[in-house]
Amino acid sequence: MSYYIHPYTLYSRGALNAVSQRREFHGVLIMVDGGVGCLHPWPEFGDPPIKDQLDLLRDGGTSKVIERALRMAAVDGAARRAGVSLFAGLEIPPCHYSWDQNQPVSRRCAASWQRGGGRSRPRAGTTWGRCCAGWTALPPRLGMPG
Repeated sequence: MSYYIHPYTLYSRGALNAVSQRREFHGVLIMVDGGVGCLHPWPEFGDPPIKDQLDLLRDGGTSKVIERALRMAAVDGAARRAGVSLFAGLEIPPCHYSWDQNQPVSRRCAASWQRGGGRSRPRAGTTWGRCCAGWTALPPRLGMPG
């Protein structure tokens, strides 16, 4: 498999959650067959760090994070070749939260809402249903379990 990567670092002004105190978040954009995915591990949630992920990818191995990034690149590439937007007709969710990918979207969203969305609070007037509607519509489009 041939791919290109572009490293990046995201910076936060403060801790994003109670589990992590770091403020620099390293990842890479990966381009495969004309599509782009994001390889962004979260060691706080059990992912090996980015260097280990890249070593694994280079050596032909895989991980959940690598599989998701490659899947996103494949879906993105197919959409670009077809000239369609994966986000057409979707509303940007009014809230977001870091969560465990192994839980169904509805369970994650409900748990996040009950906790008040962690440090990322929903906008005023946002209902639980409206918050989750954006998240539950996206995974099927990306070939992910809802």
